[in-house]
Amino acid sequence: MGKKKQPIEDLTGITFLDRIARLEAECATVTKKKLPKIGVKAPKCYEALGMALALLDCAGCCYWGCAKGDHRLEFLLARAASSAYAGLSLAVRGYYDQALSSGRPLGEIANLIALFFVDRPKLNE
Repeated sequence: MGKKKQPIEDLTGITFLDRIARLEAECATVTKKKLPKIGVKAPKCYEALGMALALLDCAGCCYWGCAKGDHRLEFLLARAASSAYAGLSLAVRGYYDQALSSGRPLGEIANLIALFFVDRPKLNE
């Protein structure tokens, strides 16, 4: 049998948001539980993504030492990590379209980093 529905008269904004948060948490729990069992590539991809984000995060916060500059590149890398965390969080909670949409800033940041690599003065612009 399904769960007993809360009467609409008893619903508040807070109870609604609490319900959504509970459903998101359930979706995340199921996703993380099933991820290792959905083939060979998906678990490896998830592991590689986690490692890439760890490295990106470390680079963005001067983990290996600070170059003492204006931190433009570090801020850009930290922004990329934050966007990726947000997208991953959306995906495991069941917001798949929104997760894909959050990938655009990552592509834009990748393009900027590629530009700065081939044309270092562009970084100052």
